[in-house]
Amino acid sequence: MTRLTDLEDDVYRCMRCGACQRVCPTFISSGLEPALARGRVRLIRELMAGKLSMSTKLNDYINACLGCRSCTDNCPSQVPTYKIVLAYKEAYASVKGLPLVYRVALQHVLKYPANLARIMHGLGVSRQLGVNNWLPKGLKAKENIIPPLPEKTFKEQWPAMQKSSQYKKVGLFLSCLDDLLFPRVPHAVIKLLNHFGYEVIIPQKLVCCGGPHIAYGDVETARKLAWQNIMAFADQDVDLIVTDCATCGSTWQSYPALFAGEPGQHQAQALASKVVDINRFIVQNINWQTGLKNVPQVITYHQPCHLSRYQLVNDEPLALLQAVAGDGYKEMADYDSCCGGAGTFNFTHYDLSMRILNRKINSIVSTGASIVATSCPACRIQLLHGIKKRNLKVSVRHPVELLAQAHGIINY
Repeated sequence: MTRLTDLEDDVYRCMRCGACQRVCPTFISSGLEPALARGRVRLIRELMAGKLSMSTKLNDYINACLGCRSCTDNCPSQVPTYKIVLAYKEAYASVKGLPLVYRVALQHVLKYPANLARIMHGLGVSRQLGVNNWLPKGLKAKENIIPPLPEKTFKEQWPAMQKSSQYKKVGLFLSCLDDLLFPRVPHAVIKLLNHFGYEVIIPQKLVCCGGPHIAYGDVETARKLAWQNIMAFADQDVDLIVTDCATCGSTWQSYPALFAGEPGQHQAQALASKVVDINRFIVQNINWQTGLKNVPQVITYHQPCHLSRYQLVNDEPLALLQAVAGDGYKEMADYDSCCGGAGTFNFTHYDLSMRILNRKINSIVSTGASIVATSCPACRIQLLHGIKKRNLKVSVRHPVELLAQAHGIINY
Protein backbone atom coordinates (compact mmCIF):
# COMPACT_ATOMS: atom_id res chain seq x y z
CA MET A 1 0.00 0.00 0.00
CA THR A 2 1.05 3.64 -0.39
CA ARG A 3 3.13 5.01 2.48
CA LEU A 4 2.24 8.35 4.02
CA THR A 5 5.61 9.85 3.10
CA ASP A 6 4.91 9.04 -0.56
CA LEU A 7 1.81 11.25 -0.46
CA GLU A 8 3.48 14.44 0.73
CA ASP A 9 2.85 16.24 -2.58
CA ASP A 10 -0.84 15.27 -2.41
CA VAL A 11 -1.09 16.52 1.17
CA TYR A 12 0.38 19.90 0.25
CA ARG A 13 -1.79 20.18 -2.87
CA CYS A 14 -4.86 21.02 -0.75
CA MET A 15 -5.67 24.71 -1.36
CA ARG A 16 -8.12 24.87 1.59
CA CYS A 17 -10.77 26.16 -0.82
CA GLY A 18 -13.60 24.49 1.08
CA ALA A 19 -15.23 22.72 -1.87
CA CYS A 20 -15.43 19.60 0.31
CA GLN A 21 -17.76 21.39 2.74
CA ARG A 22 -20.71 20.80 0.41
CA VAL A 23 -20.23 17.05 0.17
CA CYS A 24 -18.40 15.72 3.25
CA PRO A 25 -21.09 13.83 5.23
CA THR A 26 -19.30 14.07 8.58
CA PHE A 27 -18.85 17.83 8.22
CA ILE A 28 -22.44 18.39 7.07
CA SER A 29 -23.67 16.48 10.12
CA SER A 30 -21.25 17.97 12.68
CA GLY A 31 -20.08 21.36 11.36
CA LEU A 32 -16.59 20.70 12.76
CA GLU A 33 -13.50 21.61 10.75
CA PRO A 34 -11.54 18.51 11.89
CA ALA A 35 -14.48 16.44 10.61
CA LEU A 36 -13.94 17.88 7.12
CA ALA A 37 -11.62 16.49 4.44
CA ARG A 38 -9.74 19.80 4.41
CA GLY A 39 -9.34 19.66 8.18
CA ARG A 40 -8.11 16.07 8.20
CA VAL A 41 -5.56 16.74 5.47
CA ARG A 42 -4.36 19.79 7.41
CA LEU A 43 -3.93 17.72 10.59
CA ILE A 44 -1.92 15.10 8.71
CA ARG A 45 0.15 17.87 7.12
CA GLU A 46 0.99 19.22 10.58
CA LEU A 47 1.86 15.69 11.70
CA MET A 48 4.23 15.22 8.77
CA ALA A 49 5.83 18.59 9.52
CA GLY A 50 6.50 17.53 13.11
CA LYS A 51 4.09 20.09 14.59
CA LEU A 52 1.72 17.40 15.87
CA SER A 53 2.35 13.97 17.32
CA MET A 54 0.34 10.79 16.95
CA SER A 55 -2.17 11.16 19.76
CA THR A 56 -5.50 9.59 20.61
CA LYS A 57 -7.28 12.87 19.89
CA LEU A 58 -5.66 13.22 16.47
CA ASN A 59 -6.45 9.60 15.70
CA ASP A 60 -10.10 10.10 16.65
CA TYR A 61 -10.44 12.96 14.17
CA ILE A 62 -8.81 11.03 11.33
CA ASN A 63 -10.75 7.84 12.06
CA ALA A 64 -14.04 9.73 11.75
CA CYS A 65 -13.52 9.75 7.96
CA LEU A 66 -16.10 7.57 6.19
CA GLY A 67 -13.82 6.88 3.24
CA CYS A 68 -16.66 7.71 0.85
CA ARG A 69 -14.44 9.68 -1.61
CA SER A 70 -17.04 12.45 -2.04
CA CYS A 71 -14.36 15.01 -1.27
CA THR A 72 -11.96 13.81 -3.97
CA ASP A 73 -14.73 13.63 -6.57
CA ASN A 74 -15.52 17.30 -5.89
CA CYS A 75 -11.99 18.60 -5.23
CA PRO A 76 -10.60 21.08 -7.82
CA SER A 77 -7.10 19.86 -6.95
CA GLN A 78 -8.09 16.18 -6.86
CA VAL A 79 -6.53 15.64 -3.44
CA PRO A 80 -6.91 11.88 -2.71
CA THR A 81 -8.01 12.31 0.90
CA TYR A 82 -9.08 8.66 1.17
CA LYS A 83 -5.57 7.51 0.22
CA ILE A 84 -3.99 9.95 2.65
CA VAL A 85 -6.25 8.77 5.47
CA LEU A 86 -5.57 5.07 4.76
CA ALA A 87 -1.82 5.72 4.66
CA TYR A 88 -2.09 7.56 7.99
CA LYS A 89 -3.98 4.63 9.53
CA GLU A 90 -1.32 2.18 8.39
CA ALA A 91 1.39 4.43 9.84
CA TYR A 92 -0.51 4.81 13.12
CA ALA A 93 -1.05 1.06 13.44
CA SER A 94 2.64 0.37 12.81
CA VAL A 95 3.77 2.94 15.40
CA LYS A 96 1.09 2.68 18.09
CA GLY A 97 -0.36 -0.74 17.36
CA LEU A 98 -4.02 -1.58 17.01
CA PRO A 99 -6.28 -1.20 20.07
CA LEU A 100 -6.99 -4.57 21.69
CA VAL A 101 -10.61 -4.78 20.56
CA TYR A 102 -9.65 -4.06 16.93
CA ARG A 103 -6.74 -6.49 17.08
CA VAL A 104 -9.02 -9.27 18.32
CA ALA A 105 -11.73 -8.46 15.77
CA LEU A 106 -9.40 -8.17 12.78
CA GLN A 107 -6.84 -10.86 13.54
CA HIS A 108 -8.89 -13.47 15.40
CA VAL A 109 -12.51 -13.05 14.26
CA LEU A 110 -12.76 -11.60 10.74
CA LYS A 111 -9.61 -13.45 9.69
CA TYR A 112 -11.29 -16.81 10.29
CA PRO A 113 -14.78 -17.34 8.80
CA ALA A 114 -15.63 -20.08 11.32
CA ASN A 115 -14.94 -17.75 14.26
CA LEU A 116 -17.16 -15.04 12.81
CA ALA A 117 -19.91 -17.60 12.20
CA ARG A 118 -19.67 -18.77 15.82
CA ILE A 119 -20.04 -15.23 17.11
CA MET A 120 -23.06 -14.58 14.91
CA HIS A 121 -24.59 -17.86 16.09
CA GLY A 122 -23.97 -16.79 19.69
CA LEU A 123 -25.68 -13.49 18.98
CA GLY A 124 -28.69 -15.34 17.61
CA VAL A 125 -28.90 -17.54 20.71
CA SER A 126 -28.57 -14.54 23.05
CA ARG A 127 -31.44 -12.83 21.24
CA GLN A 128 -33.63 -15.91 21.53
CA LEU A 129 -32.93 -16.06 25.26
CA GLY A 130 -33.43 -12.32 25.70
CA VAL A 131 -29.92 -11.83 27.09
CA ASN A 132 -29.37 -8.83 24.82
CA ASN A 133 -32.20 -7.00 26.59
CA TRP A 134 -29.95 -6.68 29.63
CA LEU A 135 -27.30 -4.73 27.73
CA PRO A 136 -26.64 -1.08 28.72
CA LYS A 137 -28.68 1.38 26.64
CA GLY A 138 -25.76 2.58 24.50
CA LEU A 139 -24.54 -0.94 23.76
CA LYS A 140 -28.08 -2.15 23.12
CA ALA A 141 -28.53 0.56 20.45
CA LYS A 142 -25.40 -0.67 18.67
CA GLU A 143 -26.43 -4.33 18.99
CA ASN A 144 -29.71 -3.41 17.30
CA ILE A 145 -27.75 -2.37 14.19
CA ILE A 146 -27.31 -6.04 13.33
CA PRO A 147 -30.52 -7.20 11.60
CA PRO A 148 -32.39 -10.43 12.43
CA LEU A 149 -30.29 -13.47 11.57
CA PRO A 150 -31.49 -15.94 8.91
CA GLU A 151 -32.33 -19.51 9.89
CA LYS A 152 -29.45 -20.79 7.76
CA THR A 153 -26.32 -19.13 6.42
CA PHE A 154 -25.69 -19.27 2.70
CA LYS A 155 -22.88 -21.81 3.14
CA GLU A 156 -25.31 -24.12 4.91
CA GLN A 157 -27.62 -23.93 1.88
CA TRP A 158 -25.00 -23.91 -0.88
CA PRO A 159 -24.20 -27.66 -1.34
CA ALA A 160 -27.79 -28.41 -2.39
CA MET A 161 -27.71 -25.59 -4.97
CA GLN A 162 -24.63 -26.66 -6.93
CA LYS A 163 -25.09 -27.44 -10.61
CA SER A 164 -22.58 -28.81 -13.12
CA SER A 165 -24.66 -29.02 -16.30
CA GLN A 166 -24.21 -25.41 -17.37
CA TYR A 167 -21.91 -24.64 -20.29
CA LYS A 168 -20.37 -21.39 -19.04
CA LYS A 169 -18.59 -20.86 -15.73
CA VAL A 170 -18.06 -17.83 -13.51
CA GLY A 171 -16.64 -17.52 -10.02
CA LEU A 172 -18.50 -15.87 -7.18
CA PHE A 173 -16.68 -14.21 -4.32
CA LEU A 174 -18.98 -14.77 -1.35
CA SER A 175 -18.97 -11.87 1.11
CA CYS A 176 -19.01 -12.57 4.84
CA LEU A 177 -22.09 -10.41 5.42
CA ASP A 178 -24.13 -11.93 2.60
CA ASP A 179 -23.24 -15.42 3.81
CA LEU A 180 -24.22 -14.77 7.43
CA LEU A 181 -26.93 -12.10 7.19
CA PHE A 182 -28.31 -11.90 3.66
CA PRO A 183 -28.07 -15.39 2.09
CA ARG A 184 -30.91 -14.54 -0.30
CA VAL A 185 -28.51 -12.31 -2.24
CA PRO A 186 -26.01 -14.99 -3.36
CA HIS A 187 -28.99 -17.34 -3.72
CA ALA A 188 -30.54 -14.89 -6.22
CA VAL A 189 -27.21 -14.40 -7.99
CA ILE A 190 -26.74 -18.12 -8.49
CA LYS A 191 -30.33 -18.81 -9.52
CA LEU A 192 -30.25 -15.95 -12.02
CA LEU A 193 -26.90 -16.97 -13.51
CA ASN A 194 -28.03 -20.62 -13.71
CA HIS A 195 -31.16 -19.44 -15.51
CA PHE A 196 -29.02 -17.77 -18.16
CA GLY A 197 -26.69 -20.74 -18.63
CA TYR A 198 -23.88 -20.16 -16.14
CA GLU A 199 -22.41 -22.52 -13.59
CA VAL A 200 -21.27 -20.64 -10.48
CA ILE A 201 -18.03 -21.65 -8.78
CA ILE A 202 -17.43 -20.73 -5.11
CA PRO A 203 -14.06 -22.02 -3.85
CA GLN A 204 -14.19 -23.53 -0.37
CA LYS A 205 -11.14 -21.72 1.00
CA LEU A 206 -12.37 -18.15 0.56
CA VAL A 207 -11.95 -15.80 3.52
CA CYS A 208 -12.76 -12.16 4.31
CA CYS A 209 -11.73 -9.85 1.47
CA GLY A 210 -9.55 -7.83 3.87
CA GLY A 211 -11.47 -4.59 3.44
CA PRO A 212 -11.96 -4.00 7.19
CA HIS A 213 -8.27 -4.66 7.80
CA ILE A 214 -7.19 -2.09 5.21
CA ALA A 215 -9.65 0.40 6.71
CA TYR A 216 -8.00 0.09 10.13
CA GLY A 217 -4.41 0.04 8.94
CA ASP A 218 -3.80 -3.69 9.44
CA VAL A 219 -2.30 -4.09 5.99
CA GLU A 220 -0.24 -7.16 6.86
CA THR A 221 -3.33 -9.20 7.77
CA ALA A 222 -5.14 -7.82 4.71
CA ARG A 223 -2.27 -9.04 2.54
CA LYS A 224 -2.49 -12.56 4.01
CA LEU A 225 -6.24 -12.71 3.43
CA ALA A 226 -5.87 -11.38 -0.10
CA TRP A 227 -3.30 -14.03 -0.94
CA GLN A 228 -5.54 -16.80 0.38
CA ASN A 229 -8.39 -15.56 -1.82
CA ILE A 230 -6.09 -15.27 -4.83
CA MET A 231 -4.89 -18.84 -4.32
CA ALA A 232 -8.48 -20.05 -3.85
CA PHE A 233 -9.35 -18.87 -7.36
CA ALA A 234 -5.97 -19.52 -8.99
CA ASP A 235 -6.78 -23.10 -10.00
CA GLN A 236 -10.42 -22.46 -10.93
CA ASP A 237 -11.39 -22.55 -14.59
CA VAL A 238 -13.26 -19.24 -14.68
CA ASP A 239 -12.83 -16.24 -16.95
CA LEU A 240 -14.56 -13.82 -14.59
CA ILE A 241 -15.27 -13.53 -10.87
CA VAL A 242 -18.46 -11.72 -9.90
CA THR A 243 -19.04 -9.93 -6.62
CA ASP A 244 -22.40 -8.96 -5.16
CA CYS A 245 -20.84 -6.83 -2.40
CA ALA A 246 -19.60 -3.35 -3.31
CA THR A 247 -16.95 -3.35 -0.58
CA CYS A 248 -15.57 -6.77 -1.50
CA GLY A 249 -15.38 -5.78 -5.15
CA SER A 250 -13.51 -2.57 -4.41
CA THR A 251 -11.15 -4.41 -2.06
CA TRP A 252 -10.30 -6.92 -4.77
CA GLN A 253 -9.37 -3.98 -7.00
CA SER A 254 -6.81 -2.94 -4.36
CA TYR A 255 -5.08 -6.34 -4.26
CA PRO A 256 -2.37 -5.42 -6.79
CA ALA A 257 -1.40 -2.42 -4.63
CA LEU A 258 -1.14 -4.71 -1.58
CA PHE A 259 1.56 -6.70 -3.39
CA ALA A 260 3.29 -3.81 -5.17
CA GLY A 261 6.94 -4.70 -5.75
CA GLU A 262 6.49 -8.20 -4.34
CA PRO A 263 6.52 -11.62 -6.05
CA GLY A 264 2.74 -11.96 -5.82
CA GLN A 265 1.95 -8.75 -7.68
CA HIS A 266 1.51 -10.42 -11.08
CA GLN A 267 -0.93 -13.01 -9.73
CA ALA A 268 -2.81 -10.35 -7.78
CA GLN A 269 -3.17 -8.25 -10.92
CA ALA A 270 -4.25 -11.22 -13.02
CA LEU A 271 -7.01 -12.25 -10.60
CA ALA A 272 -8.15 -8.70 -9.77
CA SER A 273 -8.59 -8.01 -13.49
CA LYS A 274 -11.17 -10.82 -13.61
CA VAL A 275 -13.34 -9.35 -10.85
CA VAL A 276 -16.52 -7.57 -11.94
CA ASP A 277 -19.57 -6.32 -10.07
CA ILE A 278 -22.63 -8.50 -10.64
CA ASN A 279 -24.75 -5.57 -11.89
CA ARG A 280 -22.18 -4.78 -14.57
CA PHE A 281 -21.70 -8.44 -15.45
CA ILE A 282 -25.43 -8.89 -16.05
CA VAL A 283 -25.80 -5.78 -18.19
CA GLN A 284 -22.74 -6.57 -20.30
CA ASN A 285 -23.05 -10.35 -20.69
CA ILE A 286 -26.67 -11.45 -20.35
CA ASN A 287 -29.83 -10.88 -22.38
CA TRP A 288 -31.50 -9.98 -19.09
CA GLN A 289 -34.41 -7.98 -20.53
CA THR A 290 -35.99 -10.97 -22.26
CA GLY A 291 -38.96 -12.33 -20.30
CA LEU A 292 -38.82 -9.53 -17.75
CA LYS A 293 -41.97 -8.60 -15.82
CA ASN A 294 -42.30 -5.49 -13.69
CA VAL A 295 -42.22 -5.72 -9.91
CA PRO A 296 -45.41 -3.78 -9.01
CA GLN A 297 -43.97 -1.66 -6.21
CA VAL A 298 -42.34 1.74 -5.87
CA ILE A 299 -38.58 1.24 -5.81
CA THR A 300 -35.76 3.67 -5.07
CA TYR A 301 -31.99 3.17 -4.98
CA HIS A 302 -29.14 3.97 -2.62
CA GLN A 303 -25.83 3.91 -4.47
CA PRO A 304 -22.94 2.55 -2.35
CA CYS A 305 -19.76 4.62 -2.30
CA HIS A 306 -17.64 1.50 -2.83
CA LEU A 307 -19.58 0.74 -5.99
CA SER A 308 -19.79 4.13 -7.68
CA ARG A 309 -16.69 5.99 -6.52
CA TYR A 310 -14.33 3.05 -6.06
CA GLN A 311 -15.38 0.79 -8.97
CA LEU A 312 -17.07 3.40 -11.19
CA VAL A 313 -20.19 1.25 -11.49
CA ASN A 314 -22.94 3.83 -11.82
CA ASP A 315 -25.38 3.17 -14.66
CA GLU A 316 -25.81 -0.59 -14.51
CA PRO A 317 -27.78 -0.92 -11.24
CA LEU A 318 -29.99 1.96 -12.33
CA ALA A 319 -30.67 0.27 -15.68
CA LEU A 320 -31.72 -2.94 -13.94
CA LEU A 321 -33.96 -1.19 -11.43
CA GLN A 322 -35.60 1.13 -13.95
CA ALA A 323 -36.45 -1.86 -16.12
CA VAL A 324 -37.72 -3.91 -13.19
CA ALA A 325 -39.84 -1.10 -11.71
CA GLY A 326 -40.85 0.78 -14.86
CA ASP A 327 -42.76 3.90 -13.86
CA GLY A 328 -42.50 2.70 -10.26
CA TYR A 329 -38.85 3.71 -10.03
CA LYS A 330 -38.37 6.92 -8.05
CA GLU A 331 -34.92 8.45 -7.63
CA MET A 332 -34.28 9.78 -4.15
CA ALA A 333 -32.47 13.05 -3.48
CA ASP A 334 -28.71 12.54 -3.10
CA TYR A 335 -29.08 8.86 -3.95
CA ASP A 336 -25.29 8.61 -4.22
CA SER A 337 -24.49 10.21 -0.85
CA CYS A 338 -23.02 8.05 1.93
CA CYS A 339 -25.52 6.44 4.32
CA GLY A 340 -23.11 6.66 7.26
CA GLY A 341 -22.63 2.91 7.60
CA ALA A 342 -19.08 2.70 6.23
CA GLY A 343 -18.29 -0.78 7.51
CA THR A 344 -18.11 -0.46 11.29
CA PHE A 345 -18.40 3.33 11.41
CA ASN A 346 -21.95 2.99 12.75
CA PHE A 347 -20.56 1.04 15.72
CA THR A 348 -17.52 3.23 16.42
CA HIS A 349 -19.24 6.60 15.78
CA TYR A 350 -22.87 5.76 16.46
CA ASP A 351 -24.29 9.25 17.08
CA LEU A 352 -22.59 10.84 14.07
CA SER A 353 -23.52 7.87 11.91
CA MET A 354 -27.19 8.20 12.92
CA ARG A 355 -27.24 11.89 11.98
CA ILE A 356 -25.93 11.01 8.52
CA LEU A 357 -28.40 8.12 8.26
CA ASN A 358 -31.32 10.36 9.21
CA ARG A 359 -30.79 12.47 6.07
CA LYS A 360 -30.76 9.32 3.95
CA ILE A 361 -33.95 7.95 5.51
CA ASN A 362 -35.66 11.30 4.91
CA SER A 363 -34.75 11.00 1.23
CA ILE A 364 -36.16 7.48 1.06
CA VAL A 365 -39.41 8.51 2.74
CA SER A 366 -39.87 11.41 0.31
CA THR A 367 -40.03 8.99 -2.64
CA GLY A 368 -42.88 6.97 -1.17
CA ALA A 369 -40.94 3.80 -1.99
CA SER A 370 -41.76 0.46 -0.38
CA ILE A 371 -38.42 -0.99 -1.52
CA VAL A 372 -34.97 0.57 -1.41
CA ALA A 373 -32.32 -1.28 -3.40
CA THR A 374 -28.60 -1.26 -2.72
CA SER A 375 -25.61 -3.40 -3.69
CA CYS A 376 -23.69 -3.29 -0.40
CA PRO A 377 -24.56 -5.42 2.64
CA ALA A 378 -23.00 -2.87 5.01
CA CYS A 379 -25.28 -0.19 3.54
CA ARG A 380 -28.17 -2.63 3.82
CA ILE A 381 -27.49 -3.09 7.53
CA GLN A 382 -27.41 0.67 8.03
CA LEU A 383 -30.57 1.32 6.02
CA LEU A 384 -32.47 -1.45 7.80
CA HIS A 385 -31.48 0.08 11.14
CA GLY A 386 -32.78 3.49 10.11
CA ILE A 387 -36.00 1.99 8.75
CA LYS A 388 -36.52 0.05 11.98
CA LYS A 389 -35.94 3.15 14.12
CA ARG A 390 -38.63 5.00 12.15
CA ASN A 391 -40.97 1.97 12.11
CA LEU A 392 -41.30 2.25 8.32
CA LYS A 393 -42.82 -0.37 6.04
CA VAL A 394 -39.87 -0.41 3.65
CA SER A 395 -37.79 -3.43 2.66
CA VAL A 396 -34.18 -3.40 1.45
CA ARG A 397 -33.11 -5.58 -1.48
CA HIS A 398 -30.17 -6.10 -3.78
CA PRO A 399 -30.90 -5.15 -7.43
CA VAL A 400 -30.22 -8.76 -8.43
CA GLU A 401 -32.85 -10.01 -5.98
CA LEU A 402 -35.38 -7.78 -7.72
CA LEU A 403 -34.21 -8.85 -11.17
CA ALA A 404 -34.53 -12.52 -10.21
CA GLN A 405 -38.02 -11.79 -8.90
CA ALA A 406 -38.93 -10.02 -12.15
CA HIS A 407 -37.87 -13.15 -14.05
CA GLY A 408 -39.98 -15.36 -11.79
CA ILE A 409 -36.87 -17.18 -10.55
CA ILE A 410 -37.41 -16.38 -6.86
CA ASN A 411 -40.44 -15.16 -4.95
CA TYR A 412 -40.87 -12.81 -1.99
